[in-house]
Amino acid sequence: MNSEDETKTEQLRSRLLSIIYDRFYLETKVVPLFPGNYTIIPNERCGNWYASNDKHINCYFKSTDGHKNQCSFNYRRLNLHLLAELLTNKGIAIVDSSKYRQIPDSLSKTIPIWCCVLSLLINETLFVNKDYEIDLKKFNDLAIFLLDLPIQLESIKNEYHSILNKMLDFYENSKKYHAELNIELKKLGFVVKENQQIIKLKPSWIYPELDTSNIFSKTETFNDLPVISYNIVLCSISDYKHISRHHKMLKYQPNKQHNKFDLKFNYYQGAGDDHELWALKLDPNRFNNNIKEIEKILINNTEESLNSFHEFINNLCLDNEEKQKNEVQTIKLISNIYLATNDILEHLNLSDFDKIICFGHTENIKFPKGSFTFPNMSDDKKGIRIFSTKLKEIDEIILSKLKTNQNKKTLIASEKYELNIGTVLVLLSKYNDNEKFKNENWNKLKLRQLYISICNIVYY
Repeated sequence: MNSEDETKTEQLRSRLLSIIYDRFYLETKVVPLFPGNYTIIPNERCGNWYASNDKHINCYFKSTDGHKNQCSFNYRRLNLHLLAELLTNKGIAIVDSSKYRQIPDSLSKTIPIWCCVLSLLINETLFVNKDYEIDLKKFNDLAIFLLDLPIQLESIKNEYHSILNKMLDFYENSKKYHAELNIELKKLGFVVKENQQIIKLKPSWIYPELDTSNIFSKTETFNDLPVISYNIVLCSISDYKHISRHHKMLKYQPNKQHNKFDLKFNYYQGAGDDHELWALKLDPNRFNNNIKEIEKILINNTEESLNSFHEFINNLCLDNEEKQKNEVQTIKLISNIYLATNDILEHLNLSDFDKIICFGHTENIKFPKGSFTFPNMSDDKKGIRIFSTKLKEIDEIILSKLKTNQNKKTLIASEKYELNIGTVLVLLSKYNDNEKFKNENWNKLKLRQLYISICNIVYY
């Protein structure tokens, strides 16, 4: 028997019960441990099934940035919006899950690297002299203190030194690509009293079966300086059992006793992952907004109940599709340029835009006359290669249609925020008169800085 033996509706029921199981663990076992009123923040996308908050705050730390031998600091996704929450309560909690690991790479490595790099920037007066030279010994000593990893897991322990050795590159590149990042951190409120204290963004981990008795009790010092810690609690909330990746092996724990309801069910670890494959158009927002009603239907496991559940989900999705209103995301520095992903085009009134450029596949979209579409340019390696060969054509479109209509609304869409950002780079670097982007000496580094700054506006 394997997971394919469950019908789509049965699997949906099992996955949602698994998610509710994990949410109940978060609500009853994890939240009471917090020393303050921490905002619980889902890490997109899987984490959105397990948590939400009234402030509608999400974060996006990619697991791929924490993959073995590929660990990196993501300059395009700085997630600086989280720091305001940190300052308010001296802590936040970030929720995520994994199908195959005790802790997903996003929580075990990506976020700890982020914490360390930002902490190095905040405390850089400890190792940078007045001539802006780095004292390597002081840097390494501080990096060792600031880099916390869940080394209780053997696989992570084995990677500690290789990650530590990359910290200098991460720090220096952050200074190169975000020349004023340390100033931004000070403006947010992370200001150290020189030679009097250390500020540390401190990750800690919570997951089922972990002893959490001393998780917040440790007070730290560094070279006799007091440490002001801002807690970032990383919650990996699925009940871990080793699951084989082999497609013929069982993908769930059968007949598990639910912790919230008096029933047994097939438990999927990391059930929220890859929801396009199982959710039947249900998404985290619809689930979170209707969870009480969904729970009432899920606790009955009869054929009639399954049919009514399927009908309820279909009606819920249809209702939400009618009400759905998506806004295109504008680059606020240039008020007349709007960016969107292709999946929301059907919800937009495209006639509101004077000019449209669209890259990649779109289905049943009627573009206004005069729009420019490139269906073979998807946001993957192949599409990006095609884009690079068509830069002259794209440049001519911008020159003839955009430059002469600076005050007109222009929409640039692509499958992800990739090719549309590439088009904006051409526009800003060649034809824009805004003082912030006016530069007679564009080079590769300056273009990369511009690209990264646009990404951080678009993503958050």
